Amino acid sequence: MEHDLLEYRGRVGPLHALDPRPKLLVTLAFVLLLLATPPTRWPAVGASVAFACLLLAASRLPLSFVLKRTLVILPFVLVVGLSLPFLRTGEGTHRLAEWQLGPGSLVVTREGLEVLWGVLLRAVLGMMAVVVLGATTPFPALAGGLRRLGLPRTLTLILSFLYRYLFVLVDEVTRMNQARESRSYGGSRLWHLRTVGRMVGTLFVRSIERGERVYQAMLSRGFEGQMRTLVAMRLTRADSSFVLLAGAGLASVLALRFVP
Repeated sequence: MEHDLLEYRGRVGPLHALDPRPKLLVTLAFVLLLLATPPTRWPAVGASVAFACLLLAASRLPLSFVLKRTLVILPFVLVVGLSLPFLRTGEGTHRLAEWQLGPGSLVVTREGLEVLWGVLLRAVLGMMAVVVLGATTPFPALAGGLRRLGLPRTLTLILSFLYRYLFVLVDEVTRMNQARESRSYGGSRLWHLRTVGRMVGTLFVRSIERGERVYQAMLSRGFEGQMRTLVAMRLTRADSSFVLLAGAGLASVLALRFVP
C-alpha cells in the first residue's frame, strides 16, 4: 500500500542528511520548552515561533505539506480547550463577557482565553516540529535513533511493527469495505451494527494469523530480537553544527522566557 503519512518523498533539505539522534533530542527539547513557556511571555513566544519557522525552512518541506499534517491536531485540541475560557472565573479574574443561562451564568475571562491561546500555540508548534522530524527522517531510522538513545528494545520493536503493518491493516479494511459495498450492503441499523461487528472480528482474526506468519518468517531468516539496518549511524560535523545552532536557538527561547 502506498502512503505518505510522515516521510516526504520530494525535495531533500539539510535536515534529511542528519543523524536521527540530534533531531530527536532537539525536537524533544523544543516540545518541553514549549510546555514550560507561559503564553503571556511574548518575547519567548515570538522566539518559539521563529525557531519553528527556521526548522521548517531548513527542512525545505512545502508549507502546504506541513500545515496539512499540523492542523490535524486542531479539532482534538479545540474539543478539549473550548471550555477553558469559561473555567477561570475566580476572584481577581478579568471578565470579558457574561451570559445568563437560567439560574447560572456563562462567563468568559481574559485568563481563560490566555490558557486557550497557550494550549493552541503549544499544540501547533509542537506538532509542526514533530511533522518536520517525521518528514525528514525515515521511520526505521527514527526507531533506530530511539534505540541508540536508550529506549527499551521491546518498545522500539513494537513501534517499528506498528508503523510497518498499520498500513497493511488499513489496506485490509479497505478491501473488506469494498467487498461489503459490492454485495449491495443495506438493511436496518441493527443489521449495520452486526455487519460491522463481524468485520471487526474478522479483521482481528486475520491480524493474529498474519502476525504468526510474519513471526515464523522472521525466525526462519535468523531474527534474534534486533532490527538491523544497512546504514550505520554515526555523528558528523554537520550533526554537531546542527546541535550547536539549535541549542543556541533553544537557549535564546529559554532566556527570553524570563523577560516580562
